[in-house]
Amino acid sequence: MKIGIVWEHGVSKWTMAPFEELLDKHDVTVFVGEKNKFSTEGVRIPQQALTRRGELRAALADPAFALAHLRTPYKRFYFYLNSLRAAVDDSFDVMICGDGSRSLNTLATLKPSRRYKLVVSYSENIPVRSIFDAKTDLIKKRAWSAIDLLTPWCEHIRLGMEDEGVTPPIQTIPMGICQDIFQPREKDHALCAQYGLDPDKFIFSYIGKLVSWKGVQYLLYAAKVLKRQGRTNFQIAITGRGAQLDNLKKIIADLGLQEEVVFTGFLPYTEVGRLHNLADCLVLPSVPTLTWQEQFGMVLVEAMACRKPILGSRSGAIPEVSAGASLLHTPGDWRELAADMARLLDDPALCAQLGETGYRRVCERYTKQHTARQYEAALLRLLAAG
Repeated sequence: MKIGIVWEHGVSKWTMAPFEELLDKHDVTVFVGEKNKFSTEGVRIPQQALTRRGELRAALADPAFALAHLRTPYKRFYFYLNSLRAAVDDSFDVMICGDGSRSLNTLATLKPSRRYKLVVSYSENIPVRSIFDAKTDLIKKRAWSAIDLLTPWCEHIRLGMEDEGVTPPIQTIPMGICQDIFQPREKDHALCAQYGLDPDKFIFSYIGKLVSWKGVQYLLYAAKVLKRQGRTNFQIAITGRGAQLDNLKKIIADLGLQEEVVFTGFLPYTEVGRLHNLADCLVLPSVPTLTWQEQFGMVLVEAMACRKPILGSRSGAIPEVSAGASLLHTPGDWRELAADMARLLDDPALCAQLGETGYRRVCERYTKQHTARQYEAALLRLLAAG
């Protein structure tokens, strides 16, 4: 089976890890755009670069096709359309894309002149979310009829798609992680010292984007509640980057949390496992917005693979993904979050129980090998159906 992958600008070690497991039996290629947002270091799948210069060459090689698709209703309507038309020939059995926008539009446009099946790995969990973006809505109307299989990352996403009335076939296939990167390890005291963390204190961690809808501010408010209660045996490690970094620092200063909160900065994916193992618990306090809920939360699975308990909000897929491994709070309710933090501070047995349940859950359903087996079976069934 020959498989091509177009993941917009999101090709990375973690998005490609499950598909690497197919390399022993199948021919897999990933197409990587010039503005890819992540490092592709360590990605074992053969990569084919997509560049602006290559796009121009491909357009000049077939000017009639290029001109026919030059005028579009929106900017950035296609993703390297001419380059992919030149690269993706009839030898490809399946093309997989990781979004419902430009990549999907491009592969749906090329599909009538090719023989591949089109599969979309899907993470959107709000029904008719596309109505809030005119370009995405138009692409959905144009391209969705070309999809042969949708693979939502979790049941929460699948149910949202069913509520919307999505017509292409659907099979839930979760994203899987690299257990060689994310596995239980002892706290690294030298690394704690590097970040100004006390290994003898209980360390709550947040790892992700520093944006308002991730709710990091509520973690800080909860920390202030604990401090007002006289608790001094905890610290918070925040890892990531984003638009709210300066505001979070202002909150920390105004609440007097400089001793309790540490920023580690942004870390590459291969180093994140070390951060999980410095912590005693992961906190994901996301808050829903009009156009977003927590879609899957790979950071949950990463922490669970390291046997860490989860404190999460009831936003999107968090309750499903962390089932049995988490204490859940109402989004935005920092006092409820503080109470859950206090429970873990006071109950090591509960921490161990949640951590062990999460670890078993990852081993059963969230490894890259498990994801690869599900994809292989689904794709072979799709091809056998003709």
